[in-house]
Amino acid sequence: MMQIGNRGGNALSLLAKKLASAARNPVIDDITTAIRLAEAFLLEERPIIYKELAMCLEMKEFSEFKKTETWKKGKGMPYGDGRKVVLLQGFCETRNMPQIEVLGEWLMRIGWSPDFVGPKWNGYSIVHTLNQVSMDMNGIVNANGGPVVAIGRSLGGTQLFLLSQGNPRWFKGLITLDSPINPEFAFAEEVAMMGISLRLANGMALGMHKAQQAAAGNTHAYEPLAMLNASKAVGSGILSCMHEELIAVRRLSEPAKIPIIAYRGRGGIVARSSAVRPDAMLVVETGATHMGHSIKPSVLVSLARDVHRLYNANDAEGAM
Repeated sequence: MMQIGNRGGNALSLLAKKLASAARNPVIDDITTAIRLAEAFLLEERPIIYKELAMCLEMKEFSEFKKTETWKKGKGMPYGDGRKVVLLQGFCETRNMPQIEVLGEWLMRIGWSPDFVGPKWNGYSIVHTLNQVSMDMNGIVNANGGPVVAIGRSLGGTQLFLLSQGNPRWFKGLITLDSPINPEFAFAEEVAMMGISLRLANGMALGMHKAQQAAAGNTHAYEPLAMLNASKAVGSGILSCMHEELIAVRRLSEPAKIPIIAYRGRGGIVARSSAVRPDAMLVVETGATHMGHSIKPSVLVSLARDVHRLYNANDAEGAM
């Protein structure tokens, strides 16, 4: 099950104090301060919020990358044939977040047709999300004329892996970007606590929905007995959501049924040990922050080659 790390101190409070102190110097703007802090904290063990500040450096790299012919025209990259590449964003992310939009734009620039699956916001219960992803995937595979390559960022990679275990025929292969894809399923403390809160909220929503259905047409819905039944329904909803997640996480221990390429970053939000599988066909060490995986130029270049590899390797096998 999910593990919670032991990290001391109020990272956000410390960061706020340092930024406030630096801001008193009119020569230093916020982005420069953030970059300097990121460079300093990469050299020592610090709470996860500091490590993710290094994304500022990756954003700086990306702004330079956008000036190159590689970004503008795909120079030096294997060009796609217009087939679909499925994308699923990470935990609590939306499709229009910059790091997600960059990934979609890059794929279009190098000849693929990116398409999102699942809810627009990835924070619902795992079964709700997988049901939506399943419906979307079925339509995309039919439109594509066959199985597709999929890319999942963070928890999106986990969810696509779980879907592939029951529907391997939909996938040419899966690329996971710093995703927890083995039974350890370990996150940083800050993320784990957010996940617990959301599971409780999703469980309460499920329970209240059941209670409202049971009370439909009951003019005495707010009498003590009805309120007691509603409380029981909420408790049942919370337990149901947690039970569904337990079953899903157990599936991470099953052998993969499709080719997996696992991208692993420097660790932090997702534990490095969680982002790989023994049966992955390839593990790519990116050196990226968790949030920076889809904007770091070296990762984008590697993704271009791996999407091409998965489509063409499978095509070659099918032709033999």
